[in-house]
Amino acid sequence: MWIQQMPRPGQTKPDLVSELRRMQDRLSAVERRPVLGSAFDTYPCMEWETTSRPRQAGNVWTSCGIANVTGVSFDRVEAKFTADRIIPARSEVEIRIAAFRHPHDTFAKECIGASSAVRLTGNYSVVGTKSGMGGGKWRWIHGLPYGWDADEAGDSSSIYTIELQHRNPDDCTQTSDSTWDGAYKISNMHYCAGLPEEQIPDASESGWFWYAGGDYEVVRQADTEEAFMTY
Repeated sequence: MWIQQMPRPGQTKPDLVSELRRMQDRLSAVERRPVLGSAFDTYPCMEWETTSRPRQAGNVWTSCGIANVTGVSFDRVEAKFTADRIIPARSEVEIRIAAFRHPHDTFAKECIGASSAVRLTGNYSVVGTKSGMGGGKWRWIHGLPYGWDADEAGDSSSIYTIELQHRNPDDCTQTSDSTWDGAYKISNMHYCAGLPEEQIPDASESGWFWYAGGDYEVVRQADTEEAFMTY
């Protein structure tokens, strides 16, 4: 009798075996989910003030908002931020939200998930030294192990963070001029909250993004291999 063998992970395009396994793991985790005591989880952030951000560390991703989400209850988060002085072809910015693992036995951190990269291309009402504020919001499925799932994931010794990150677009170098230092301004996350699916059904693995007060475009799909500041 001829028996067809299941293909090994990575041998199909798309990788259907790994995708099915991921979905099965997620369903299993949801089945073990305890009764939640609140409608959302808060992961406190700090620094609401928008500050100038020039090109840093060779133009790698730099974090300006960090929330400790170790032991998360929900599989999706919402985070909000503000931006100022985003000027077309002058001081634009790329932004994303990403998840990191911080092992106890090393000082390095590992990017284990990220949204698409979005480019803010200009804020309205910016004239000369006049500010032009904008506000953005991410809704994202992060893919981190749940608090009740951490031990089974074999990773109970790690700390997890979700971080708001930014970088200069490679073709917008922010040279100085007579009115200011050439940098855009971007805030920390005003909040980072874990929410259930029924509250933010539009969250996705690539990230649902909303921005008011300016223009933006999605420029790249998620890439955890892009360079970032590691400390």
